[in-house]
Amino acid sequence: IRRPPRSTLFPYTTLFRSCDDSVGALSRLPKNTIEKTKLLYLDSFDWSMEQNLDSAFHHFKELATVWDSLPQDCLIVIDDRHSDFLGKHAAVAAFFANLGIEPVFCDYQIGWKKPLMRK
Repeated sequence: IRRPPRSTLFPYTTLFRSCDDSVGALSRLPKNTIEKTKLLYLDSFDWSMEQNLDSAFHHFKELATVWDSLPQDCLIVIDDRHSDFLGKHAAVAAFFANLGIEPVFCDYQIGWKKPLMRK
């Protein structure tokens, strides 16, 4: 994981990007970093019609990797939403629908806020 320099425009923002496997990279992030995350933007798998399910499940695996450590109200965003069922978001959308959580916004990108999870 390469850590870019801290932004001068957004001094309280830490960005991580990885050229490696994104699920592995997310699993190596320190828990205290994940616990402070306000925005999780998932965009690691090129979408195509032929790989619709592969990309959708990959993004679900990314979310599952950090879900337990994400704070309440973290905004989770996925791009390449082509329709309700076509796009990188499909498996994550089904997960949130199962929890009864509606998207905060829904267009080419779609986003949800993590709710307070009861233990």
